Amino acid sequence: MLHRPLPRLFVLVGPDHDLALLPGLVRAGVAGFQVRDKTGSDRACLALVECVLESVRPLGALVVVDDRLDVALASGADGVHLGAEDLPVTV
Repeated sequence: MLHRPLPRLFVLVGPDHDLALLPGLVRAGVAGFQVRDKTGSDRACLALVECVLESVRPLGALVVVDDRLDVALASGADGVHLGAEDLPVTV
């Protein structure tokens, strides 16, 4: 597993955002994206993460998934963001 420093800036990406803008954001210097889908189905969330990964990973950006360890693992994302009310990291 490749370990590299986390980006200082993450852009939140949701199901209503224009994903065509993502490669341009990477070229402008954004190195991290956090995918957040609070309302979609499991399949929709996974599809969104996979689309973001396809758009930005070839350009060197990292992708983490908000709250959904299962989706992060299934998609091969670079990580997961867990908040204070989410599944404890120790679990």
